[in-house]
Amino acid sequence: MRSNVVPALLVVIVVVAGVLALRYRPVLPTGDTQASSVAARQAAEPAYPPASIDGRPEPDRSGLTVELCGYGPFEVAPGRLHPPHLAASAELALAQAMASMAEGGDPPQRAAARYLQATAASGRTYAGYVAQHADCEATPECRARAADAAWQSFVLAREALVAEALATRDPSAYALTYYACRKRPQGAEADGSCNLVTAAQWAQLDSDNLIAWAHAASEAQDRGDATGRAEALRRAAQATESRWRADAVLEPLGHPNVRNLDSATRSIAQINVMGIRAAVPVPGIGLLREECAGKVPMDDARRELCSTLGRTLAGRGTTLMELSLGATIGERAGWPEEEVRALRERRDAFQQALRGDPAPWTCSYQQQLDQYTTAALDGSGELQFADKLVKASGRTPAELAQQWRTRSVRQPK
Repeated sequence: MRSNVVPALLVVIVVVAGVLALRYRPVLPTGDTQASSVAARQAAEPAYPPASIDGRPEPDRSGLTVELCGYGPFEVAPGRLHPPHLAASAELALAQAMASMAEGGDPPQRAAARYLQATAASGRTYAGYVAQHADCEATPECRARAADAAWQSFVLAREALVAEALATRDPSAYALTYYACRKRPQGAEADGSCNLVTAAQWAQLDSDNLIAWAHAASEAQDRGDATGRAEALRRAAQATESRWRADAVLEPLGHPNVRNLDSATRSIAQINVMGIRAAVPVPGIGLLREECAGKVPMDDARRELCSTLGRTLAGRGTTLMELSLGATIGERAGWPEEEVRALRERRDAFQQALRGDPAPWTCSYQQQLDQYTTAALDGSGELQFADKLVKASGRTPAELAQQWRTRSVRQPK
């Protein structure tokens, strides 16, 4: 019988973080207007890792008893994924790390701290509003007012991040500010000082980065600038690097206040922040899918452009998202079948290595989570970390890939 605790590191990160990050995420009010093509594309932006990589449903873990490393057995329940006192300790340690880095860190650390502080302010405001109004969660109008209050709190807290970004030359710090400014209610335009934060400026600071130019192309498309869109895509195709830069938001996890926590508490802090990273908006990725992996007919010029973009994503990216998209684009652009198959085998082997063995919250799980965090912070990235796991597994990439595909087929719909 299939165990409930087989899915490991990143499956747990994505699913659990989505719940834990609710207390930190900016709560956006929803509008009543018709969704424009821009809003539709934003809604379709992939989470991280995207559903196209792992669309299998996660089993209900309610009532499951897990072994928290260094803590002991703990029964998971709805709304209670960790012992409350450990969750409070993780929240306090993160708050202290953010405060320290916001004042004394380097530009990416300061940006990460302020990004997380703004997100935390939003979550606190929403929770506070709901707590003050009876049955608020059950009333759409009350939830909407709470979301609007939370959004205003996020905007106010975000100002410190934007102010520093306008003076920075650091691409990671600027990228985080750009992502913060992309977080807004559906259909809303950039507001206030965020009007001054653009993907085009990020791309100028990070001129060899495909991802920055892809966002600039999306930005040009949003304003109806076909010439600017074409030029940004041309620059994206000339880039020799693909840097998502959202990993910078994990910087507070390297602070001693968090790093020195006990295993169980540290894992809560790590997954909280990874949940926020998972919610980073990536409009440029949506545009690349639309341009090169969708149903738009490919003439020779588009095929050449997309093929170049796909090779950079697959060969120079650091995430499963980029590797997977590169392979999809390659197939659409007519790469040799053997090359596309090899990329997909590599992707599936990495997924099995990342998600295959340690039961959630055990000490083996925590060790792997710590290693994943280190790889994100030192810049080596997810794919290099996955490659190390593959090499240490004692199995060939083909065996791991087949194991992943077999698991996917057997997963109940």
